[in-house]
Amino acid sequence: SLTFSNEDGMPTTVYPSDFFTCFYASNSERGDGSTEDTPTTIKKILEQLISDGINQATIVLVEDIKIPETLTIPASKTVILIPSGNRIIGYPGSNPFLGSLFTVDPGATLGLKKPKQSGESLTLQGIDNNNNALISVTGDTANTSVFIMEDNITLKGNTNRGNGGAVFINSYGRFTMHGGTINLNRAENGGAVYAEGTGTKDGEGNHIRGVFIIYKGTITGNSSGNNGAGVYVGQGFLGMYGGLITGNTCDTNGTGRGGGYYILDGVAGGGAGSGGTPEMRTVVKDNSPDNSYSPPGI
Repeated sequence: SLTFSNEDGMPTTVYPSDFFTCFYASNSERGDGSTEDTPTTIKKILEQLISDGINQATIVLVEDIKIPETLTIPASKTVILIPSGNRIIGYPGSNPFLGSLFTVDPGATLGLKKPKQSGESLTLQGIDNNNNALISVTGDTANTSVFIMEDNITLKGNTNRGNGGAVFINSYGRFTMHGGTINLNRAENGGAVYAEGTGTKDGEGNHIRGVFIIYKGTITGNSSGNNGAGVYVGQGFLGMYGGLITGNTCDTNGTGRGGGYYILDGVAGGGAGSGGTPEMRTVVKDNSPDNSYSPPGI
């Protein structure tokens, strides 16, 4: 099975399959994607997953890629992106579309995998005046959608006029951060990450919440027009078990709160700041105007 790294004693993610079909992606169609010399576009590969009934795929990025429209990870599919070299996925340079680079459908999983070689990296580069996050994790009542990122992955430079600069998690989505960096993004709420909830319970009495868990990695240099420059949790769940949230700023004339993270009727787990144990604690420091905030009575 494919296992995400388990450095520093942190929990891992294991995908329930012993076989992943490997494809190679480029900025244009130069073949069927089966070899490094015959790559094709990510869009064509995703279409092939559906047409050929392939449920798990690893896509190796052999060059920088400009995506002309939002790409959807299809329901019930697991897709792992891994760079060969230092790669950038971004929007077209002229007249870019507005929207997410990737949407993760109900029951689907998108993983941004740590590169195999030292010094390699993958960056998802955003744009100004966007109307969505770089990645939207959108499950439904029957199927959770999942997004995972690892070391040497960066989500940066996206300005969303709505909520969630880099990652938006709906009530049935889950984002686990095992490493990497989220920086220089901006949104109204949740400059880096926004996790929402429904305020209701499922048939077993459990609250329905979008989930963001950080085990490792850095969230820094993000900003919000309102609350939660780093992370905003609106009836969602925030699990803090490692990593660093620092240098994020709310800038609405001093009225924004939760420079590090803001929790509105949500739930936080793990350790934060001086809480928790040193080996299972997210360090939250040097955010403005404060490191964390929940409205009174929440």
